[in-house]
Amino acid sequence: MERYVWELARGLKEAGSSVTVVCEEVCSDVTDGITVVTVPSSIKRPRWKSMKSFRAHVVALVKSGELGGSIIHSHERTKGHHLTT
Repeated sequence: MERYVWELARGLKEAGSSVTVVCEEVCSDVTDGITVVTVPSSIKRPRWKSMKSFRAHVVALVKSGELGGSIIHSHERTKGHHLTT
């Protein structure tokens, strides 16, 4: 999980929101009450294949209902997100 994602998630949690982060890798044991869902890592190169694999994992999570009524934020890595940065 990139640093900007962690800072955004932590800020939302501090503001009283329920936060779930979907990522391939967590670099810390500290979650500060943020739910973290990891998906299998994909190949790193070429980047487009990695992004396509991550997107497929997120779509499967959404379809499974595991993310509930979440608002989905993405940095252009998913389809069907509600907002992007």
